[in-house]
Amino acid sequence: MFNPICKLKTDTLTCIKLNKSHLKFFSLNNFSQKILVYLVIGLCSSFFFLHVEADKGDIVQVSSTKGESYRPQLMVVDNSVYLVWTDTSPGNNDIFFSRSTNDAMNFENIINLSNNNGTSAFPRMTVYDNNVFVTWYDYSPGISDIFFARSMDNGSSFETINLSQNNGVSFNPWIRVNENNVYIVWNDESPHLAPNIHRDAGDIDVFLGDLEILIATSHDSGSKFDVSNLSNSQGMSSNPRIAISGSNVYVVWNEETITGYEIFFSKSTDNGTTFSEPINVSRSDAESSDAGLQVSGDNVYIVWHESAQDTSDIFFAASDNNGLSFDLPINLSTMEGIPSLTRDTQMVASGNNIFVVWYNQNINNGIFLAKSSDGGRTFGAPINLNDFNNAEFSQIAVNNDKIYVIWAEQFLGNKEVFLRYSINGGASFGNKINLSNDDSESNIFVLGPQIALGNDNVFTVFERKGIDSSNLYLSILSLEESQPGILLLQTNNGAVNVEVGIEEKIETEVSVPFTLKFYDSTTGKLLENVNYSFLVHDVEGNIMINNLDQKAVEGLDIQTVTFAETGSYTIIIDVKGLGEDQPYDNKYTGIANAVITVVPEFPSGIIVVMVLAVIPIILVGKFKHYR
Repeated sequence: MFNPICKLKTDTLTCIKLNKSHLKFFSLNNFSQKILVYLVIGLCSSFFFLHVEADKGDIVQVSSTKGESYRPQLMVVDNSVYLVWTDTSPGNNDIFFSRSTNDAMNFENIINLSNNNGTSAFPRMTVYDNNVFVTWYDYSPGISDIFFARSMDNGSSFETINLSQNNGVSFNPWIRVNENNVYIVWNDESPHLAPNIHRDAGDIDVFLGDLEILIATSHDSGSKFDVSNLSNSQGMSSNPRIAISGSNVYVVWNEETITGYEIFFSKSTDNGTTFSEPINVSRSDAESSDAGLQVSGDNVYIVWHESAQDTSDIFFAASDNNGLSFDLPINLSTMEGIPSLTRDTQMVASGNNIFVVWYNQNINNGIFLAKSSDGGRTFGAPINLNDFNNAEFSQIAVNNDKIYVIWAEQFLGNKEVFLRYSINGGASFGNKINLSNDDSESNIFVLGPQIALGNDNVFTVFERKGIDSSNLYLSILSLEESQPGILLLQTNNGAVNVEVGIEEKIETEVSVPFTLKFYDSTTGKLLENVNYSFLVHDVEGNIMINNLDQKAVEGLDIQTVTFAETGSYTIIIDVKGLGEDQPYDNKYTGIANAVITVVPEFPSGIIVVMVLAVIPIILVGKFKHYR
């Protein structure tokens, strides 16, 4: 239930706890599964390399090393793009950094921040006022210590120090900065460690005592730090997360209690000088872990994963009094399967709106989004954004009413990275966009952020694997705003654009028209004699409507649906080809899929439509023919 990251490998992290006379082994896999391959609208698949300029909508290669470049962290401030990652090219794992000062048109030379003989792992980065701050944990002292690097010239040069420098195992750092105040939290066994203990150098942490949550605080931009113990408990404390707002500092972590692991919270109102007594937020008999933390004004929001013997769910708790107390936890997931959270980018608070994303592992795997419009008091039903198996590592970024969600998906033995966005606060989501779109396997990771918003663009960084190495690529996407009530879709092979006109409000027991227009995606002209099927499934996969052998003679047709109940429905448009009689012209084939949810409006009882997703479903033979 905790995450002592110890021995770093490409896809697996192995950890050992030695407690008195026994060892416990923990292994965390990066869910290295295959993800879906699609061709989608609006993305150019040209590749550009270091120091080569790229147009908006292109993919820029950031790293070009002989080893593996992976687990990147991404930040965007104005026109500058900052990246930090782990790289194996020196012969061991080191922490690399690169930046662009021109909206990722090109990236500058890579800087090796750790540059030592020990394994360096899990970098975390933040940028404030042209100063760049990075932290990671490093085995160069013989056991893992917390290292800190800062740049006071916008990433041109760095100075690095060992921040923990103690006899205990130190790992899993997280960092936040506000003005001259720098805060770093991590797991550390030193407070419970017996003095003068001998340790052997290596890449495996063997810890003899329980872990605590330590925080290092600097009020001079990282020149000097004071370290204190936040948790100070008798049990295991691990996996801290930190947020700041002005002079307030907020920290959550997992803590072992007599009933299991719980989510604990503490805050400071004086720039980290003193902290409140920790309080139990989860208050559950189940095992609680992987907490996320967001702050908006006096509101504090915490989300976490909770598991018992036969259940697993995502829980949320809110405080409207600056963390003095929290409301009772709300179960967001309420479904079968194993919901999981990506760390650091699973929740966004924007005014009274709160968005939480997670990925669920079961026979109906999916990327789920839950939204609250009343400061976390109530949430709408979870919405499936991808409706496919083997999806993972969902991350979200929000700017006012614009919402962007990315994830990784598996199909046909390949891995790809996908994005879906909304421009109206989540009322509807447009095309599902394949960002990586290549024959190589492409990965994002459980530690975010790997998505960030600029002034006019959305940036996503992912790993693209080669035969003997892997490198990082950055997708730069400028998004067009669509018309209200119009859903612009494209079939999986890119041959047919389908324009779907739909009512902005859908009520139960009312006939709802779907106006379908079929276009040649190359010429933009209406197609004639389009043969297609129109199907509607409910949330459990039961077929409500199965209108086969439909025809849009002049490229236009209307399908009418009456929804008997609120909930989620899947609409499938299966284009069979052109022609008056079979055999049809199979150049124009493919499947487009939309998930529509008829739910009470957030938070009142008005029914609105959440047109969520256009999910191209790929027929294997057709997909291979049209790639």
